[in-house]
Amino acid sequence: MMRTRSLIACAAAVALPVVASAQETRLSADVSTTLGYSNNPFSVVGNDTGSAFAELNVRPQLQILTARSVFTIDAAAQVEQYFKHYSTSDSYQAILDYRGRPTEHLTTHFDASFLSSIVGSFNNFAGSVVDPAQTIGSGRGTTPGIGSVVTTPVSATTLPVYSGTDVALFGTRSRQRTINVGGDVTAALSARDQLTGSLFFIDSRYSQTSAFGNLNNYNGYGSSLGYARQLSSFTQVGLQGSAARYIYKGAGSNSNVFSLQATLSAKLNAYWSLSGAAGLSLVDRTGQGSSTAFSGNLSLCRTGVRTTACLTARRAVLPTGILGTQNETDVGGTYRYRLSEHGTLGLTANYTKNGTPYAIQTNGNEYVLGAISYERQLRQRLRFISTARYREVFGSNFKRAADFGGQVGLSLRLGDIR
Repeated sequence: MMRTRSLIACAAAVALPVVASAQETRLSADVSTTLGYSNNPFSVVGNDTGSAFAELNVRPQLQILTARSVFTIDAAAQVEQYFKHYSTSDSYQAILDYRGRPTEHLTTHFDASFLSSIVGSFNNFAGSVVDPAQTIGSGRGTTPGIGSVVTTPVSATTLPVYSGTDVALFGTRSRQRTINVGGDVTAALSARDQLTGSLFFIDSRYSQTSAFGNLNNYNGYGSSLGYARQLSSFTQVGLQGSAARYIYKGAGSNSNVFSLQATLSAKLNAYWSLSGAAGLSLVDRTGQGSSTAFSGNLSLCRTGVRTTACLTARRAVLPTGILGTQNETDVGGTYRYRLSEHGTLGLTANYTKNGTPYAIQTNGNEYVLGAISYERQLRQRLRFISTARYREVFGSNFKRAADFGGQVGLSLRLGDIR
């Protein structure tokens, strides 16, 4: 309760000055309703696991623009009513994001988010990769379940990625509630040099219905410092260091994680851009000694007249709800192609692997997801939306059916249409 009050107070402290000086306010909401089928919507163990469902998804957004800042509040509520086997499933998310430029040489960013969803749900807000730094707005108004499985690369100008994929908890139907708070400041030291510092805090809690009760709960906090130099109008290189501590309530070992990475950002031509980081992470686990591991990320993106595409990869030491911090590897890609003025095709693929040895991983440590979407603009505010998907968990000691299915429906934009 105290943490929630502190979060609200922090948000109010950031919001009030922005609202007072607002030059433009944009308010909108996407409301969608779909019908669909999922062969194993919660990745549970068993044979007869499929069910048809009806879904309602509401995503409002408030954006306040001033001469020197953009203040955004995104929210989402998603309810799925299953026709057999499962009770109603609901998920909620709220994100507050502030980006400002108080002076010519200083930029600031603050991010706070709240997420409550079922671990392993086929259509939760986070997809297969939980990235608190990514706002709902990046995928709002598009096909359900698409647009949120992109790993945001870590660079000297972004917050650390600090929450991984709890593949080992898939099938438990445990509800995870997560609060993330973070911020960063970037100072231009010269026309070519900049320095960025950031801080973050995470509070993750699981419902008591989990197989492990509150033993999955953990807190984390940390900071990073990065230096970047512009070599040319197309290339930037740098160095960043970070430190984090994760404290577990139960079986997981408390961990300290220290990372040092070289960074690169480059615009290859008019269409292609590249960014990434590479280095080492030192992990010190209580009672288990220390170890080092490669860490880094890569993002290769193309933006064309009709197409947008990104290939991403990441390896990092991240906290999970079981067995403490783990080395996690993510590889994925997204592709969107505008077929016509009104129709768009989308593809998403993602592979995640947690580094915990198979012998002690009861629910699996590998996860694959593939999806294809199609949407068509019917009216200025009304769209037809559809998705087909396949996903599976590997490395399990139990028989678990793969999940496949899809959904079709309509999405309506209310308020501002931009």
